[in-house]
Amino acid sequence: LSLIGQRKRSEKKLLPLVFSAAAFRIVKRKIKKQARLFSIDNKNGSTFCASSIGHVTTGPGRWLPSSEMHLPTDIGLITCQYNVLSMLTPFLYNNYISLSSILSVYNLLSEFVGRPPPSRLQTTTFSVMLLITKIACITAVLVCGVDAVAVLKSYPYTCYREGALLNIQGITNDPCITCTCKNGTAQCTTKKCPPLEGCPVSVRKNPNSCCMQCKECQYLDVTYINGEQWMSTQDSCRRLTCKAGVVTSARIHCVVPCQHPHRLIGYCCPVCLRSDVGNATLLDLKSILGVCVQCECDERSCHCYRTACPVLDCPASEQYIPEQSCCPECRKSRENIALPVRTCHFRNRIYQFEQSFRPDPCTLCMCQESGILCRRFVCSPINCPKQRQQFIPGLCCPVCRNYDLLSCTFRDKLYKDGQSFKKDVCTKCECSNGKVSCHRQKCSKRKRCPAGYAAKLLPGQCCSICVEKDATCTVFGETRYRTFDGREFKFQGSCRYVLTQDCQYNGRFQTRAFTVIVQNEIYPAARIRHVSIRLPNKVRISLLPNKKVRVNRKDINLPYVELGSFSVMYDKSFNILLRLNAGLKIVWDGNSYIDVTVSVKYKDRLCGLCGNYNHDKKDDFITRSGLLVNSAQRFARSWRFGNWRTCKSVQDRKYYRANRKKNKWRPFIKKSENKQKARIAWIMLNDRQEPPLDQDFSNATFSEQQQQHHSNTTVLFDSFL
Repeated sequence: LSLIGQRKRSEKKLLPLVFSAAAFRIVKRKIKKQARLFSIDNKNGSTFCASSIGHVTTGPGRWLPSSEMHLPTDIGLITCQYNVLSMLTPFLYNNYISLSSILSVYNLLSEFVGRPPPSRLQTTTFSVMLLITKIACITAVLVCGVDAVAVLKSYPYTCYREGALLNIQGITNDPCITCTCKNGTAQCTTKKCPPLEGCPVSVRKNPNSCCMQCKECQYLDVTYINGEQWMSTQDSCRRLTCKAGVVTSARIHCVVPCQHPHRLIGYCCPVCLRSDVGNATLLDLKSILGVCVQCECDERSCHCYRTACPVLDCPASEQYIPEQSCCPECRKSRENIALPVRTCHFRNRIYQFEQSFRPDPCTLCMCQESGILCRRFVCSPINCPKQRQQFIPGLCCPVCRNYDLLSCTFRDKLYKDGQSFKKDVCTKCECSNGKVSCHRQKCSKRKRCPAGYAAKLLPGQCCSICVEKDATCTVFGETRYRTFDGREFKFQGSCRYVLTQDCQYNGRFQTRAFTVIVQNEIYPAARIRHVSIRLPNKVRISLLPNKKVRVNRKDINLPYVELGSFSVMYDKSFNILLRLNAGLKIVWDGNSYIDVTVSVKYKDRLCGLCGNYNHDKKDDFITRSGLLVNSAQRFARSWRFGNWRTCKSVQDRKYYRANRKKNKWRPFIKKSENKQKARIAWIMLNDRQEPPLDQDFSNATFSEQQQQHHSNTTVLFDSFL
């Protein structure tokens, strides 16, 4: 129609669609074979697939969405509009499919009988449209899985045989849907299948059945349903249970809840009179004896027994024990698998006829023609606590072990029950019930540590821990210094200076384990000429230019080791590497570079040009006398080692000689009778309340800043002289 309209639009003529009687009869025969279709909606929240068909309307001329061609008003058409949005989102819109009886199309088209016969193209076009409409409408009902109840609520299906079962195409094909004729309309109901909880294997009896059922058991030509129990005809003390096609046979284990039971004919277990159990109810006996014990009581007596749990056709990983239950159940059910004759399927394995297998040490199963038959043994209670019960491989029931046998032997060592020990630094073991169980500690692959800390594996530890990094002081270039705390300064002296030493500051400095002294020079370039390390017991190590090393003024060949004290060798870069057992490492390139690394144990114990190592770079410039200064020159000059004659520069010699004259009172202090006056002067010069009792005034030096700051005190002190 779209093509026809586009072709005739240029001629500005409307082509009347008139069908011949012959063509109409062909369409009529096809339409009569079509059953009535129904209106479908989702007003009641029923699930249905939104078809591509929006609705079917009949009547006079309509707008065709494809060609937008308006047909004459006296021509009735059937139009199938497509609603793609409702197909994608069926629940956002309350769209419906209103499919009127196709027979109404016949009544509509009958008005045009006798009109001029249409062309073959017109007849073919209309026939194709009608066929597409028919196929689309049938697909909407059959394919989309429509709820029959929702179908008939919207568009009732009329019927005439009251109470008769109806066969509605596309609806009653589902075996779970049943439609009957009631009050002239079809009433359909959907059968709800019961849940298959605790059923390992489900099966459908016949293709026309609605619900799946748990697999039944065949035993001696008798069919038993799932969960059914019965007594053996050959042994009155043996009980059989059906569980999804698997028959479990086990003897009853008698439980006697009284002290004086009675034996009765026809009973497998002894019987207790009501008076012997204190008129206890079944609930009372279950709470006392446990959920795994079954009791049967009448007005006069009770007898109790314990049976084995049925064998389940599901792996142990899929089993669980429900609350207030003794035996496990399967979490989910699987559909039965069609197998060849005389074969059995059990836990994802195929067994041949008369083939036996053991699901567990207490069960022996065999594949038979009727299915799987399992014989399970029930363990009798043993008189020992659970701590002493032991399961031996290959045996079904636990055995009691002696206390002496509960100990463990591991690597030729005897451990008591409950004793724990370490197999290695990462593995902890425990002796429990005569068995050794070990667990290995897991460590993170990448341990993150805060700034100033590094991951380190300590001896005896399995995993690395964050420990504080060793501090490093570096002298490089034209005598540039970087302290342990990271403060940098430049000092070009020509004397010998204390680079670092082990100190303790209690109003004085006191040398401890080592002293590192550097000899500076200015010409031909500012650099460190050599390094001297002084150790206790008068050990002197000298690192000289050109990578020469002396110990106590004697040249040595590398590597050199002094057991228990130090070692000297070349590192990978062919630098001199000195290691002290006291926790000091020095790298010397033989020219001007020196790197001093100290252990964390020297934190807050060092002094010298490398600072005090307390993670605070602001207080690194502490002079030998204990004053905090801002000038790097004053700070560095205060750490001169030895007398002024070691200085190579004339300027340095003049500075220290002038400083020595300002401290001309030193010989006076050496006299014992003047110590009290010296103590008073020390208090005034150092702004302290009292000097230490063991202060050695014979080696005291007062800086220029102190004497200028305390000029009045200096005059007073000079008067003492």
